[in-house]
Amino acid sequence: MLRHFVGLTVDEAADAMKVSPGALRSLTHRATQQLNALLSDSSDEVDHAY
Repeated sequence: MLRHFVGLTVDEAADAMKVSPGALRSLTHRATQQLNALLSDSSDEVDHAY
């Protein structure tokens, strides 16, 4: 959220979260994958409902 909605740089967001920039990139990547999977699952359920 800090990166995409607040507009912080990787370094600024990492500093705010007290993690390294590499860790932040990894966390962001995994969170994005999980969100995509959840959204994909939700759209499958909606398709089956009709």
